[in-house]
Amino acid sequence: MSRSKDDVESILSSIQELLQNLQKEDNPEAGSLFRALDRVAKISDHIMIVSEELRESELLPEAEKTLKQSQVWLAQMPQLLAQLNQTLVKTDGMLTQAQSTLTTYGQPTELVKEITDSQLPLVLHNLNANLTVMQQMLKDVHGEREQFTLTVHSVQQVLEQMEKTLEALNNHPVFRDGISTPVKNGEIEMHD
Repeated sequence: MSRSKDDVESILSSIQELLQNLQKEDNPEAGSLFRALDRVAKISDHIMIVSEELRESELLPEAEKTLKQSQVWLAQMPQLLAQLNQTLVKTDGMLTQAQSTLTTYGQPTELVKEITDSQLPLVLHNLNANLTVMQQMLKDVHGEREQFTLTVHSVQQVLEQMEKTLEALNNHPVFRDGISTPVKNGEIEMHD
């Protein structure tokens, strides 16, 4: 066990020798321990001055406000992340639905066939045929318009002539009592 005692003594002597060397004046690093302690003291004085200036300035309250606001933001961060995740899930669903819609409407002919049970072409064909017949009828009526006008005018002239003839007969002395005078109250009499 003398060996372990020698080791401990050796370590202690090395520490003591180091301390003595640090305190020697002829050592190139003479008094370096004391100089290090002096520097630490000066640095702590500077830190005290800076901390006092910080207390007197408005930087510290502003920094505290910023820290409190940061803490609030950090506390809200999980909720914001959950909302963002929800929004992303909804957006993904909408994009999937949009893709499905684009795929469905990509071939409108097939979609129309599916919705109308393939009857739309037949309906459109019948509608087109009816429109063609209607157009021809309108064209015929338009072409016969002058003939209708002439016929109506001729009928009016015949009726006027008949009225004059009846009036003349009515005023003739021979037939005067034989023809009853029509009632002129604006009503039309009809006999069955």
